[in-house]
Parts: sequence; structure tokens; C-alpha cells
Amino acid sequence: MEYTPWLIAGLGNPGNKYYGTRHNVGFEMVDRIAAEEGITMNTNQFKSLLGTGSIGEVPVLVVKPQSYMNYSGEAIGPLAAYYQVPLRHILLIYDDTSLPNGVLRLQKKGGHGRHNGLQNVIEHLDGRREFPRLSIGIGSPPGKMDPRAFLLQKFSSEERVQIDTALEQGVDAVRTLVLKGFSGSTERFNLVQKLEHHHHHH
Repeated sequence: MEYTPWLIAGLGNPGNKYYGTRHNVGFEMVDRIAAEEGITMNTNQFKSLLGTGSIGEVPVLVVKPQSYMNYSGEAIGPLAAYYQVPLRHILLIYDDTSLPNGVLRLQKKGGHGRHNGLQNVIEHLDGRREFPRLSIGIGSPPGKMDPRAFLLQKFSSEERVQIDTALEQGVDAVRTLVLKGFSGSTERFNLVQKLEHHHHHH
């Protein structure tokens, strides 16, 4: 059987300065997937740090663009072209200020929701948006806080616990997506996420 490869890319900013910040949870998720699947990310190619391996029988490419968030597309566009990954197999993982901290959402396609990294990826994929995405809620800036300052903040210890739980669930969600595609199981995942979060906060 032939398996079409997946490109799994987490968005973030390279460098220690940004490590563990809200805007870098996409990187963290990719690191977690690579670790769980035994994939070493040690190749530098197309302005990216990447590793190749598989999830089950399905070949995957796990990617952290090193071109800074707002230029993520400069890495992902050429990579997808070079490895001939179809749009429907490009999974983008990124932080989402429209979701509560630690809530995940898996979607078949969508807009960019004002996310600069995502916007740039769409531009570099010829304006096409029909690629799957896993967004990780990071909450929204409190009060009058500058949104950029918020994104570059680290998580509080309570938030960190929620994020770590989300990352674990995210690995399962990605595994399910790669092995089974979008199906009842991914829909259920979104539903479970909603219920769980609802349950935690009331």
C-alpha cells in the first residue's frame, strides 16, 4: 500500500529567548510528537529544522520553521513542494488567542484568524487555505495588555499544567488524524475538548 506523506509543522520563533512563550506552543507540540514517535529533528533544510519518520506506516515530516513566525510560509511552501506533500496533508500547529488556554481545535481548513504566521503560510501556498490545522488555545491578553507582549510571555504555573495536558492530547489527535484521516474520531476529539474544558471551569 502506498501512503501519502504528511508534513506536520509547528509555528514559532527560533532561539532560546522565545522558548516556552505562548507564541511557541506550535514548536512544543511538534517536539512532543517527534519525541513520542522517535523522530530526531536534526536536518536543516528550507529555513527549517526537520526530522523524517513515520506514524504507524505513514511517512511524516516534522518541521519547525526557523524563519521567524511572520515568515513561516517561506519554509513551509518550498518544503511542501519539494517533498510533494498535497495540501490536505499539510498539518499546521499553532497558538490561538481565540480559544481558552489549553483547549485544542482540529479543523480541516479555515482562514488565518489574524495569526501572522498562518497568514504568511497561506500566502506561500498560493493563497490556498484547504489544509488541516490544530490550534492550541493560549487565552487572550488580559485587560489593556499589548497583544504582542502577551504572545511573548511565558505561561503561569497553572496555565503550564493545562498546556502540558493539551500537548499530550494533541499527540493523540495528530496520530488519529494521520492514521484515520478526518472522521468521526477527530470530530469526537473536538467535542471531548469542549466538554472537558467546560467541566474544568464550572
